[in-house]
Amino acid sequence: IESSLHQQQRRLVLLAKGQLQRADSRLAGLRQRLLLQAPGRRLEQAREQLERQQTLLHKGISRQLALLRQRFVSAATPLHLLSPLATLDRGYAIAFDKQHLAVRDAATLSKNDLLNLKFASGEAECRVEKVKTGKN
Repeated sequence: IESSLHQQQRRLVLLAKGQLQRADSRLAGLRQRLLLQAPGRRLEQAREQLERQQTLLHKGISRQLALLRQRFVSAATPLHLLSPLATLDRGYAIAFDKQHLAVRDAATLSKNDLLNLKFASGEAECRVEKVKTGKN
């Protein structure tokens, strides 16, 4: 009987140790899960993800701005060539009458009319001395 009691006691001790080891293992797993779910860690992960997203956003915005800048320059170049200011840069002038309207035809002018000539750099006031009409 004593031997049987000893065996059963040993079995109980082994069973208790096994259960204790399983409980310890389970507890360690739960601790690990708890650490992974800790608000501080989750906050840090969210902060890191936010920083990555901000970096990607800034890079995307920079690429878009560069593309739009390039498109703007491509569209503005031909417009500048057609601009009256570009014409002035080539040595021409624009004559304006007293109503500040561009003079397109010499026939609209009379002797002693005042004109304002606009150049690429500066302006000049002029008085009409003589009007010649038609192609000269």
